[in-house]
Amino acid sequence: KCGMSKKKAGEGSEEQIVLRYLEQQNRPFSVQNIVDALQKDGVKKTAIERALAELVQNEKATCKEYGKAKIYIFGQSAIEIPPADELAAMDAEIARKAAELKSIDAEVSAQRQLNAALQSELTEEKAAELIKENKEIIERHKVKLEGLGDSANLLTKEEMQSIELALFKAKNEWKRRKRVVIDCLDQISEQMNKKRKVLADELGVEDDEEAGVDINDLPAATDPTKQVKRMSRPVPARPVHAM
Repeated sequence: KCGMSKKKAGEGSEEQIVLRYLEQQNRPFSVQNIVDALQKDGVKKTAIERALAELVQNEKATCKEYGKAKIYIFGQSAIEIPPADELAAMDAEIARKAAELKSIDAEVSAQRQLNAALQSELTEEKAAELIKENKEIIERHKVKLEGLGDSANLLTKEEMQSIELALFKAKNEWKRRKRVVIDCLDQISEQMNKKRKVLADELGVEDDEEAGVDINDLPAATDPTKQVKRMSRPVPARPVHAM
């Protein structure tokens, strides 16, 4: 059984320590739970078991047995229950304190957000440094714009057409030579019963991909002379039909 011989409560210091712990925590404990909790007080397991037995006998604690397990809790009869009106007042005070706590938590959260925002803002020294860097960038761009705005440095219409024509001819020549090489490789590889790629590797011929170039990377080019002719061609007048 949980109890032993009946003695007066408070005879030993171990009993006082165990009783005080049960009263403060006021929840169920096993013997081992209490041993672990009171280890810092230097109370041994044997003394705790003896103290629990005395507390149960003196109705200072309650013991419940679940098979071989024994669970102890502070005697609830010793707890003074306040009257109903006092309990209601306590509940109201708890609700008021909970509302205050919620308000304080919201204020703390707002202050933390404000603090984080302030910490992320630039210091005066950093802001001055960025302003200086941006001013230097603006000045460099101004100089560049002034150079671009000088008509003496701009290409004439004839020069632009000449460049476009050279690019147009170069791309066409690129395509023509590529077709010639592919046709030759196809004819020779067919006679030798080899694949075009194998023959090209044997001859040391690189395609555009192996050379790391792509004609599509170049700007689009058209014959500017044809554009001029099309633009200068007169537009025939539309006939006017009689009503």
